Amino acid sequence: MASGGDPVAAARAALADVNITDFEMRNTLGTGTFGRVRLCTLQGQVYAMKILQKSEVIRLKQEEHICSERAILASISHPLIVILYRTFQDPHCVHMLLEYINGGEVFSHLRNAGRFSKEFTKFYTGQIVLVLQHLHDKNIVYRDLKPEIADCFEWLPEDNRLRIRQITDRGYMDTLRHP
Repeated sequence: MASGGDPVAAARAALADVNITDFEMRNTLGTGTFGRVRLCTLQGQVYAMKILQKSEVIRLKQEEHICSERAILASISHPLIVILYRTFQDPHCVHMLLEYINGGEVFSHLRNAGRFSKEFTKFYTGQIVLVLQHLHDKNIVYRDLKPEIADCFEWLPEDNRLRIRQITDRGYMDTLRHP
């Protein structure tokens, strides 16, 4: 990669010719309405693979939301937002290859801490504002902002920052269209 280049674009390009069968699937990290997220590896690199069952997506009439999620995540490159490297599909599933973040959910950290300090709360709020500002700059709006959004963030104590793990679940993000 050339100096000053976009590392996310370079990582996406490096994975452009990889097949789903090249990945070694490991343990399940989480499950949801449409499928699951599994840990996977490729040449020693660790990723998260979101595997969505097409039949469930169709049954629940969520095709548009899944397509929107893919398009939005593919258009974003920000240090506080999880990276979507690429997608795959087979007759039964849609696979989204994501950056693996091993930080834990913020609510879990809050439960363990009992309460966060005023300084941490300001820092956390600032991180959310930076992400929302970036999304708004790209004409992307999050339509369901509330305290529970914390469940979609992961705390990375080694970097003293938060990363957004899931920003488009349940179709709460849209791209604004100008008339």
